[in-house]
Amino acid sequence: MVDPQVNNPKSPKFYVKRYLAGIQDELRGKIVLDLPAGNGVTSEILLELGSKVEAFDLFPEYFLPKDIICKKADINEEFR
Repeated sequence: MVDPQVNNPKSPKFYVKRYLAGIQDELRGKIVLDLPAGNGVTSEILLELGSKVEAFDLFPEYFLPKDIICKKADINEEFR
């Protein structure tokens, strides 16, 4: 896990992980867009829950997970 704070109840990501775990059956096997992906914490959670993650961010160089590709999102171009 790129951010150990996902296990800290004082972190918002703790509640994001908890929520997503609650709907895991709906997410498993589905393509889920993470936009903006930031450092990749949510993308990593989604991947662990069985989703196929498509991550996008204005600054993909800050994306940490090595097993997920984060593509550059440019608000001046068409989304593909």
